[in-house]
Amino acid sequence: ANLYASGRMLHSLGSDGYASRALAVTTGRGVPRRAVVVSALGVLAVTALAAARGNRLFSLLLALGTFGVIAVWIIILCTLLAFRRDGQRPPSTLRLPGGKITPLLGIAALLSICATGIHVSDMRLACYVGFPALLLLAGAHRVLARVRSASRSHSG
Repeated sequence: ANLYASGRMLHSLGSDGYASRALAVTTGRGVPRRAVVVSALGVLAVTALAAARGNRLFSLLLALGTFGVIAVWIIILCTLLAFRRDGQRPPSTLRLPGGKITPLLGIAALLSICATGIHVSDMRLACYVGFPALLLLAGAHRVLARVRSASRSHSG
């Protein structure tokens, strides 16, 4: 299931122009075969690395996965705050107990987990790699968005 989900993610990234357009291609039945094959190759590469490097690689991958989950939840909570603050959106019918305080507390709790990760040997490398990687990805996204915006304004 995860292999197919990551294949679908690569397909979406290709469709939106954030990955090779070749990954956006589907079969006649709508299966993103190329994207699933690329995902499968990624799994094989990690499996080969794990066989060669053993437990050390597994610990790193687990730590990076944990960092990724924490980062995704922080982004989700920040998005919730941004949507609630947007005056252009209709008011939500969903009421969050605690209002804005609840996602802020969640963000604080998740950041505290990251902060303690620096003091845990198996998580330290994930923290040192994860934060700069997120900054790099955010910067690359911002540059790509500006380039696209500029090319659209020039072409149309």
